[in-house]
Amino acid sequence: MNRIYAGWRLMGVDGVSFTAPATPGNIRAFGLPKGGDTAQSTGGFPLVSKVSLVELGSHVEYAIALRSQAQGKRQSPGVW
Repeated sequence: MNRIYAGWRLMGVDGVSFTAPATPGNIRAFGLPKGGDTAQSTGGFPLVSKVSLVELGSHVEYAIALRSQAQGKRQSPGVW
């Protein structure tokens, strides 16, 4: 069921962060988060952020953007 308001489809933006398995491919793609006792310390698992553009009626994801949290909390350019 589509949600319509004044002729517009209602959409929302939702985000989530999660850990990924520490496989060689995931570490290459997402890196390991920085932090710990020394400047060279890293976390044990890659941290991934996902932002989704979702239709509110059907909950269909129309667009997603994934990025590593090893880069810090900067804005992702050109998500949509």
